[in-house]
Amino acid sequence: MKRTLFALLALIGSASAFAVVLDDFNAGTYYQDSNATSYNTENVAAGLMRYGNHVFFSNPDSRYLTTEIAGGQLYVEAETGVNAVFTFGHLGGLLNGAPASGSGALSTLDAASFPTAMNWTATPVVEAVFSASDQSTATVQFWAYEKSGSSIGNLFNSSVLSIPQGGGTVSFDFSTTGLNLANVGAWGMNLGLPTGNDLAIDQVNAVPEPATLIALGAGLAAFARRRKAN
Repeated sequence: MKRTLFALLALIGSASAFAVVLDDFNAGTYYQDSNATSYNTENVAAGLMRYGNHVFFSNPDSRYLTTEIAGGQLYVEAETGVNAVFTFGHLGGLLNGAPASGSGALSTLDAASFPTAMNWTATPVVEAVFSASDQSTATVQFWAYEKSGSSIGNLFNSSVLSIPQGGGTVSFDFSTTGLNLANVGAWGMNLGLPTGNDLAIDQVNAVPEPATLIALGAGLAAFARRRKAN
């Protein structure tokens, strides 16, 4: 019985090992507070940075959008009257001498320090785990760039997906796009905040396709039946 249990636990462990944590918001910090379109960055590893961009579509009362990493979560807080998008991503470093933050679009990426490509072949589904969402109007759109030499190449987006009010997991399968899953250079998400939305995100993962997990579950069940028969 113990041997059966240990074998099952080993298989379950191999399943969980398939998941890749893209960001659990435990390392480093990030803070941005603005009432106009602007970007901010934070270096999290050699040649890699977190990037956040506040883009305002409507803000008649000059209210603020605040985005912050604290206590293992990414918080997004848009005040009443704000209609904005928060773009969050992991990208390469900035050009030498470029400011870490500023108005408008992100400064040019530093090709020389662009990170090594990620391989999502076994984990093509990107999921964001939302622990809070105060309204039903918030949305998320995932995106990924291919790596092209020492720079970024083609961009692929998900559709715009609704975030459940109260929170929940939202995911998108990049194997349904033309993205070269073995050559992912950067990833991120656009969070739509049309009605002054507040969000909290626990982590972002790359996980296997559901069919892979179903097949693994069937294998576990068959394994258990064989052990019981013996």
